[in-house]
Amino acid sequence: MRMGRCRILLLAVGLALGPSHPLFSHPQSAPDPGLSRAALAYQAKQAREFDRAVALFEEALAADPENLHLRKDLAYTLLAVGKSERARDEFGEVLRRDPNDSYIALEYAFLCHETNRPEIAWKIFRGLQGAANPEHRATATRTFKSMDAELLGRIARLEEALRRDPGNYGSHLELARARRIRNDYAVAAAEFDAAYRLKPQYAEVLLELADVLRKAGERERAEAVTLTASRCASAYVAEQAKQFLPPRYPYLSEFENALRFEPRQPELRREMGFFLLSLGRKPEAQAALERVLTEDPDDLLAAAQLGFLELEQGRRDTAIPRLRAALRTTDNALRQRISDLLSKEGALEAQPGAATISPETATEIPAATLSKSFADAESAREMGRKSYDAGFIPDAIRFYQEAQRLDSANFDTMLRLAWSLNMGKRDDEALRWFSLAARSPDTAVAEEAKAAIRNLTTPAASSSAMVAAAPREGLVASLWAMPLHSTRWGSTFSYAQAKLEWEQPRLPVVPYLSVRFVGDTTGAIGAANPQFLSENSFILGLGARTRPWKGILAWGEAGSTMAYLSSRRQETGRFLPDYRGGLSQFRLFGPSLLNAKSGAFAETMNDLVYIHRFDRDTLAISRNRLGRHLGRIDSLGGLQLQAFLSLNLNTDFKRQAWANFVEAGPGLRLRWAWMPPSVSFTFHYLRGHHTIRRIDERPNTYNDFQAGFWYAVTR
Repeated sequence: MRMGRCRILLLAVGLALGPSHPLFSHPQSAPDPGLSRAALAYQAKQAREFDRAVALFEEALAADPENLHLRKDLAYTLLAVGKSERARDEFGEVLRRDPNDSYIALEYAFLCHETNRPEIAWKIFRGLQGAANPEHRATATRTFKSMDAELLGRIARLEEALRRDPGNYGSHLELARARRIRNDYAVAAAEFDAAYRLKPQYAEVLLELADVLRKAGERERAEAVTLTASRCASAYVAEQAKQFLPPRYPYLSEFENALRFEPRQPELRREMGFFLLSLGRKPEAQAALERVLTEDPDDLLAAAQLGFLELEQGRRDTAIPRLRAALRTTDNALRQRISDLLSKEGALEAQPGAATISPETATEIPAATLSKSFADAESAREMGRKSYDAGFIPDAIRFYQEAQRLDSANFDTMLRLAWSLNMGKRDDEALRWFSLAARSPDTAVAEEAKAAIRNLTTPAASSSAMVAAAPREGLVASLWAMPLHSTRWGSTFSYAQAKLEWEQPRLPVVPYLSVRFVGDTTGAIGAANPQFLSENSFILGLGARTRPWKGILAWGEAGSTMAYLSSRRQETGRFLPDYRGGLSQFRLFGPSLLNAKSGAFAETMNDLVYIHRFDRDTLAISRNRLGRHLGRIDSLGGLQLQAFLSLNLNTDFKRQAWANFVEAGPGLRLRWAWMPPSVSFTFHYLRGHHTIRRIDERPNTYNDFQAGFWYAVTR
C-alpha cells in the first residue's frame, strides 16, 4: 500500500470536517472557557490563515487542555503548514487521552511512519487489525501486511548475508534495527551487542542497545550498557547516555555490571578502583588498579595510585619504580605529589621551586580527578563565573564546588571557589581554598591566592595592606579600621580608610577614590604651644595602585585634607592639598592567625611613604614579629592565639627626632574562631628609644603599652 496516498486522503478529510461532525463530537457539561479563542481559530482556519489559527488553537488549549476536539483541529492545522512532527505529537497526546479513537490512531501511525518512528507505526497498525470500525480495521490490516512483509523480506536478506559473512558489522546493525521496528527487542539487543563487539569504537551503538534492553524489560543490563556509554570517549554519546543515568554517583554493583558487560574498560575499572578506595576497601581497589595496568601499562594515574598503596604496605621495591615512571604525567598536581613523596622517601631529590604538598595528602588521589567529563567541569566553571559576576554568590559557590569535584586538580577553580566563599562571608572555608590555590604551579594563580591570604589574615598597621586582590571587575568597595590605645600618650588613636576601586583586568593599575581618617581622643597637648598627636583629619584622595607583585605594590594619590578640630583648622586651614604615595611590602612565614595548627611564625611589614604636607618628607617604617602560633584552643571557645616579640624601626629622610626610633617588646594577638576572619585583637608592651635626641623636652627612652583591634571588609 502506498502510505503517501492514504495520508493525503486523511488530511483532506480532517480539514474538510467541521467541529459539528460526529467524528469530533464529545459531551460538554459546561461552557468552554476557551470558546472565544476557539471561534477565532476556526475563522482563521476557514480563511486559510493557518499560522494564526495554530496560535489561536494553542491559546484555547491553554485554557482547556482536556478539550480533545481542539487538540485534533490543532494537529490538522499543523499538518496544513507542514509541521508534521508537531502534528504527530499532538495526535499522540489525543491517543494517550483516548486510546479507543481508532481514526486518530491511524493518523498517528501514518505520521510516525513518515517521521522516522516506524517502530511505533508497526505496533499501532498491528493493534488496529482488531479495531471495531470496519473501515479503520481494513486500512490498518492492509497497511500492516504491506509494512510487515517488507520488513520480513529485509530481515531474511540480512540474515542470509550474515550466514555468508558472520563478521559483517553493517549487517548486524541493520538487522538489529529491523528487528527493533518489529518490536523483537530481545533479538534486536543480541544483534546490537554483536555489532558493538565487532567495532567497539562506534560507541553510539551502545545507546541503541540500552534502548532496546529497556524496552525488553532488562533494566539491569540496560543500566550497565548506559554506564559504559557515559564513560566513552565520544562526548556526544557520553552526554546522551547521562540523561538516562540516575542523578547520583553509580553504586559499586553498577560498576561491576558494566565491567561484566564490557571487561575491556580500563578507565571505568580505574574509576571503580578509586571508588573502592573511598569505601576503604583497599585490597579490592589494588586488584582493580593492577588489572587496569595489565590492560593499559601507560595509565600513569593508576600507576601512581598503585605506587602510593604499595608504599603504604612497605613494598618499596615495586612502589618506587611505579612512582618514578608516573612522573611522566602531564598532570602538574599529581607530579608534585609524587615528587614530594619520593623526596621524603629519599628516592628523589627535591625539585627547587616545587609547590609544597604534604606527603600525607599524596596517599590517595581523589576519584573526581578521574572524570573524563572535563567539559562538564568547564561548564560548571562558566556557570560559576556568570553567577559570581551577577552577584548570585550562593549559586557561584555551588557551581565552583561542582567544577572542583569534577576536576579536583584545577588550581584556578580552587581560587575562584575561594573568592566566592569570601564574598559569601565564609572566610574560614575560603582561607582553606586560598591555601590550596597558593600551591599552584601557575605563578599568577599562586600570587593572587597568597595576596588574598595576607589580606584575610594580617592585622596590618598601614592602609596599603588593605589592597583588594580579588579577581573582580567593576567597582569594588573596601574598608579597614584600626583603633589603638597607647598608655604612653594616654590617648586612643584611630586609623581608617574607605576605598572605592575600579577593577579592570586589562589595566596595569587600579584607580581608586579614597577617604582616610586619622584622629585621636586627646586632640593636643600643651596650652601655650599645643602639639597635636595626629592629623585629626579626613583625607579625600584620588589615586591608583599597582597590582601586587611578590608581595610588593606601589601606590599614589592626590587630594585634600580636612581638619575636623576647630583648633587644628585655625592652625592649618580647613582644606589643604594632600599628595602622598609609596611602596608597601608584606611577607608571612609559617601559620597565620587563622590556622588551626600550631607552629612558629615570622612576619614583616615594610612601608616607604611620601607625604607632601609633612615638609615633603618620606617615612620608612618596618614592623617585624617573631613568635609562636598556638593554634585553635577549643577548650577556650575556639580561641586562636599568637605570642610574639616585636621589633619596630622608624626613620625619615628629613631626620626629624619624632620620626626616628626603634622599639621592641612582647605581644599577643588573638581572635575567636566564630569571629569574621578579618577581626583580631593585639596587645603590646614596647620599650622604645629615639635615635635622634628630641628637642621637646620629652625623654628619648620610653615605655608603652598598646591595645587595639583590626577590622576589614571588602564588597
